[in-house]
Amino acid sequence: MPGVKPLATLFLIPCFLAGAELRLGIIGGDGAEAIAFTRILNDVSDPDHAPGGRVIAAFRGGRIDKAGEELRAKWKVEITPDIGSLCRRVDGVLILSGESGGRAEQIKIVIAAGKPMFLESPLAETIEGARAIIKLAKNSGVPWFSASAMRFGEIAEIRGSYLSGATTWGPGPMAGVEMLYGLMGTGCEEVVYKPEAGVEVAAGRWPGRVGSVRSAGPENGWGALVVRSKESQRHYKIGQDYRSLLVEVVKFFQTSQPPVSSEETLEILAFLDAAQRSKAAGGTPVKLR
Repeated sequence: MPGVKPLATLFLIPCFLAGAELRLGIIGGDGAEAIAFTRILNDVSDPDHAPGGRVIAAFRGGRIDKAGEELRAKWKVEITPDIGSLCRRVDGVLILSGESGGRAEQIKIVIAAGKPMFLESPLAETIEGARAIIKLAKNSGVPWFSASAMRFGEIAEIRGSYLSGATTWGPGPMAGVEMLYGLMGTGCEEVVYKPEAGVEVAAGRWPGRVGSVRSAGPENGWGALVVRSKESQRHYKIGQDYRSLLVEVVKFFQTSQPPVSSEETLEILAFLDAAQRSKAAGGTPVKLR
């Protein structure tokens, strides 16, 4: 019908109202993390406050756990009985749950409601699962992006100029690969798995450049070695930066412009997929698929 906008577009109208504080909802996730996100968004007196959005609703798996009690009592967040109820109350949704929390089905409900989504990385456990999510969101016209608290802040500042290579490390492979892509960008062609002295290492080859990811124990934290030339190499200790992430999340909900493209998100998972296939093949270089 002439003059009638698609339903998904109508849902997104609140995100474009100048000066309007966005109503946000959180689905799942670690209790401490959900509380930290809410505090940074809702507490204007907090030094890490990220303005522009406020958490007003949360879904805690159909029950009110300890984190849910704190969200409700301290931050006046409504704990909804289901995701549909949450979506009807908010302008945007932050999905913090993993696959074990039923993430795939949760995403489908949010997409059906036409709500823009931030999905804490990894987007999915497999590259096939990621492709399915990307296709569904694209066909539905729902904006989304996926990232972690390791993506922005210091990593973005380090990337400022051309890098000839980089090595990142952390307690989990996903954070390390996302940091690597935050530094190197897209364009990796192949990956080889090559453990060193009991440490898992996956090296990716970009045109004329090499970037690698190393596993590290929790006591070693996250870090990066950045190479700009043979004479210029520097180590960085990297910390999780919830504020920088949430600033980008709010900006995304306001503009519908993702700070990380779907192509880069998919390539990150393709890197991990190639690393696993290289490991299974005894360290043979494997092309990304």
